Amino acid sequence: MAASISRDTSSSNTQFVSSFRKKGHGKSVQIPGTRPSLHNGQLLLSTGIPSLDHILGGGLAVGSVLLVEEDVYSSFARLMLKYFVAEGVVCGHYSFLSSMDCNVQSLLAELPFPVENTLSTGKTVPQPINTVLNPPSSSVASKTATIPEKPERSSLGNMEIAWRYQNLPQLKTELSMSSHVFGHFFDLTKTMPMETINKDKLWCYQSPSSQFDGLLEEIKRVIDISGCNLQASFKPISSPKNVLRISLLSLGSPLWGESGTTAEGNASMCQFLHSIRATLRKSLAVCLVTMPTHLYQPMYSRRIERLCDYVVRLQSFAGEDKSPAFKEYHGLFHVVQIPRINCLTNYALDTEDLAFKLKRKNFSIEKIHLPPDLSENVSRSQGEHFKTMKGCSSSNVSSPLDF
Repeated sequence: MAASISRDTSSSNTQFVSSFRKKGHGKSVQIPGTRPSLHNGQLLLSTGIPSLDHILGGGLAVGSVLLVEEDVYSSFARLMLKYFVAEGVVCGHYSFLSSMDCNVQSLLAELPFPVENTLSTGKTVPQPINTVLNPPSSSVASKTATIPEKPERSSLGNMEIAWRYQNLPQLKTELSMSSHVFGHFFDLTKTMPMETINKDKLWCYQSPSSQFDGLLEEIKRVIDISGCNLQASFKPISSPKNVLRISLLSLGSPLWGESGTTAEGNASMCQFLHSIRATLRKSLAVCLVTMPTHLYQPMYSRRIERLCDYVVRLQSFAGEDKSPAFKEYHGLFHVVQIPRINCLTNYALDTEDLAFKLKRKNFSIEKIHLPPDLSENVSRSQGEHFKTMKGCSSSNVSSPLDF
């Protein structure tokens, strides 16, 4: 529609004044533990795993559903859900937790202990919360000052490696994240004290029966009473705006009465996912669902994936013969689906060859690379194979032309 133009007749000269006005920047929603996306401007929150936040495009979009397809033993999917809940506790978000496979209170008692990242010498060093690093004493400093520094590899010469490898970039298994890490770090060797969990911001729901209707009604009730419903006619007088984190562990397991043996599956669970997705679109809430899709038919699994926004799959090496190329990892990490929210294209990943690794203190997702010892064995076996190969002649008799 064309802009209306008004004529100012009070002055001697005829002036035309346009009705267009410069649009000012609206006041953005300031919620602790969230930030706007640089890709599409969507409000994001952290999953508790910095490498997973980078894979998802900076974090998990508010109003979306993240589906984690469990591994066979569902141990790593349970660990990812613990990270998600622990991140919400540290940020002060509302949390809703439900499961039929385990006691919810026992899951809360296993949350990892949070540590804070302190930037020293340009590196991110996880340190326990409410602790201060002791500065080194003068005697230690004098000893370290007398130790000569080792020369860098670049100063030793340019012919240390083959010339064709000089211009290649250095291998980095870690995902390229910015210096400002979004979220917090956690220590798996310690558990979060139950006293630090705010009971007023936590709702636990243990369904008395395997019905999805009761779970959906309880989630809607929690969204309303927490003030996270953006379209509610009545909002409770409370504190500033906050985000609700919904965590559903092993949804659709046999304890929920879901078998998935047929291609159509259970229609009630599909209706639940469709309803919860529509509910989150008009609320300040996000949902993480873990589901044993390896028990379902492939067609039914694809149908469930289309009802969610983010979809990732865990392929654990537990109980299987691990390849020598994956000896440093505990399983493969597959990114099945990333949504297109407020944009035409989704976030493009640097690589799709990802694997997860469980260390003593943390859980991380890295790029897959070939170990040096394995690459040496492969090249040696290939050399022996070429020695035994015949030439291009059709006869078995050796000839000077064979190569």
